[in-house]
Amino acid sequence: MDDSVSEINFLAEKGHQLLTNGNYSAAKTFFIDAASLALESGSNLPEPTQSEFQHIAKQLIRMAKSAHRMTFQNIENKVAGVEHAADRMEYMREQEELAKLSEGPDPFEQQQLRPEKFEFPLGRSVDTKDLMIWRPEELMNGITLVTGGSGSGKSETLRGMAAELSSNNIPVVVLDLHGDLDLDFDTISLDYRGHHSVNPMELTSYSEIDGGPTPHINRLMLQFDYAIRNKLSSTMKSWLRNLLKFAYEQHGIVQSHPERWHNDPPTFDYLLDLIRYPEDRIIASKKPKYMRLLESITSSTMMAVENRLTPILEHPAFSGHNSIHIEEIANKPVRILLKPLNTVDMQFMAADTIIRQLYAHTLAKGHITDADPSKFRLFIMIDEVKILTGFRGKKDDPYAILNRLATEARKFGLGLILASQIIGHFGRDIKSNAATKLILRTMDLDETKRCAKEFKLKVKDLSSLSRPGEGYIVTSTHPDARHIQLFSAKHHPFEVTELPQL
Repeated sequence: MDDSVSEINFLAEKGHQLLTNGNYSAAKTFFIDAASLALESGSNLPEPTQSEFQHIAKQLIRMAKSAHRMTFQNIENKVAGVEHAADRMEYMREQEELAKLSEGPDPFEQQQLRPEKFEFPLGRSVDTKDLMIWRPEELMNGITLVTGGSGSGKSETLRGMAAELSSNNIPVVVLDLHGDLDLDFDTISLDYRGHHSVNPMELTSYSEIDGGPTPHINRLMLQFDYAIRNKLSSTMKSWLRNLLKFAYEQHGIVQSHPERWHNDPPTFDYLLDLIRYPEDRIIASKKPKYMRLLESITSSTMMAVENRLTPILEHPAFSGHNSIHIEEIANKPVRILLKPLNTVDMQFMAADTIIRQLYAHTLAKGHITDADPSKFRLFIMIDEVKILTGFRGKKDDPYAILNRLATEARKFGLGLILASQIIGHFGRDIKSNAATKLILRTMDLDETKRCAKEFKLKVKDLSSLSRPGEGYIVTSTHPDARHIQLFSAKHHPFEVTELPQL
C-alpha cells in the first residue's frame, strides 16, 4: 500500500506542476491516472481505508475537471486572437468537441467514485482514529448547527463544508457577514456601489391560497419591526402599512387580481419617495381612501416614519436596480458578501429577504419525492445567525424565517448550515430540529458550561479542547456526543490538496 500512496502522490504533484506551468491537458492526464490508481488500490481494502482512497480519488477527479475547464478556457482565449478565418473555424470546432466532452458523463463517476448519496468525510474520531463521514441524506434533516469561539476553526469548517457541497454538485448559497468565507465561488457584494441589490418588496408567493401583496406586506412589517432600532408606534405602523398598500396598487398589484401579481413590484426607492412626498403621489392618484388618510395623518408621524426608515430605504443594496436573480443563485455555488452593509439592521434586512426568496423558490418546486435524485436541492450557509435571531431578542419567534425553516425545510429539499460563537443565539426550533450539531472550543467558562448542558457533556471535556477544528459532534443517528478532529478546508481550485493519512 505504501508504494501505491507514493505513486499517487507523485502523479498528483506532477499534475500540479504541469497545471502551474499552464500545460492543462497534460495535467488532466496525470490527475486522472492518479485517481485511477487510488480507486484501484483501495478497491480490495477494508473500511475505513477504502473510503479514504475513494475520497482521495474524488479530490483528484476534481483537479482533473479543473484542468479540463482551464483547457477549454485557454482555447477560448486563443480563438479571440486568431486572425485567419480557417484557423478560427478549426478552433471553434475544437471548442464544440470539448463542450460535448464536458457535458457528457464523467467516466470515473461511472466507476462509483462518487457515492449515489451525498457524503463526505468531516474528520476523524479522536478516540478511535476512524474516518467520520457526514451523510445528511441518512439523517433526520439537512440542518447543521456549528458553534465555537474565535480561533476554534469554525470558519475553516464552514469553508470545507461549502466546498464539498459544491464539488458534489449541490448548490450552496453562502451568506458571509464577516468576509471570512473566501471560497472559489461567484461573489455578490451588497455595498454602496449598487452593482447588486435585493428587492424586499418582490412578492415571495404567487399562490392564491397564501400569496399576493397582503401577506407580503405583513412580512415586510415584521422585517421593519425587527430591523429598526427605534420602534414604530401603532400610528406609524398604520401609516406605513397603508403606504405599502398604495405602492403595490400603483403598480397594479392588488390582492383581488392574482393575474397582476407578476407585474414589476415597487422598490425601496419608490417607497422612500412616497414617504417623503406622499401628497404628490396620493393627490395625483385621486383615490378617496388615501386622500382621506393623508388629511388625517400628522406631519410629526410622517417625519418619524421617514427618519426611522431612511437609512435602510436609501441604501443602494435595496434599490431594486440590478436585482439578484434568485432562480440563478439557487442553482449554483455563490457567496453573498453582506459585510459592506456595516450595520446589523441592514444585514438583517438583506439576509432575511434573500432567505425568504430562496425558500419561496424552493417551495414552488413542491415536496421532495422518491423520484428526486437527491433529498437536497439547495443548502444555505450563514456564518453568524445572531444577525437573524439574537440581535433583537426574538430568537424564538415562530415567524422568524430560520425558525420556520427549521420545521419545514426538509420537506422541500432545503438544507441549512448555521454558525455562531454563542449557543444562545440559536432558537429552540433550531436547536431541537438540527440533525447535526458541532461544538468547537468555546469563548469562556460560562459559555462552556452552557454548551456542556446543551450537548450533555462534561465541562472538563469541553474545556480541554485546544486545537482548531477539535470538538464534539452529535447527530440524529448518534445522539451521544463523539470527539472529532475536523479536516481542514481545501478551497483553492488549482492546489493539490493534502491527502488524508492512510
